Amino acid sequence: MTQIVSKTVSLYPFRVDGDRPWYLLLRRGAERKLAGAWQAVHGHVEEGETAVEAAVRELREETELLPVSLWQVDYVERVYDPRKDQIRLVPCFGALVVGDPKLSAEHDASRWLSVREAEALFTFENQRAALALLHRDVGQVLARSGDPSPFLRIA
Repeated sequence: MTQIVSKTVSLYPFRVDGDRPWYLLLRRGAERKLAGAWQAVHGHVEEGETAVEAAVRELREETELLPVSLWQVDYVERVYDPRKDQIRLVPCFGALVVGDPKLSAEHDASRWLSVREAEALFTFENQRAALALLHRDVGQVLARSGDPSPFLRIA
């Protein structure tokens, strides 16, 4: 019987420059699963960690960046893994950051992109959907000096 599991998180880092949000994408290294694919920060929840704690830890490990503010994205990515016959539910977060990333060995490139450019590089519709919601509900609002819904703010 197919299992439903939730052991991973996605975090979409962004910065505001001028009146526009820019989203950070990372390219998977050659020796990695999904080599060459562009993605947001993604990783496993460790024993005793919450999804939020895992997202912040993965951001730090993969980019050495820390969130200025942390946001819940009103979206859960759904992924089917045929090798394990599992449906994975992946909570999504957004992090306003400053500075440039210092990549771990997991990735071989990074790019700051507009929402349209980022959506074009993503392989999976789940990634495009999560980014579109983050952009609409948080990124664009902050870039226009607005206040996103306090119900989405985590820290």
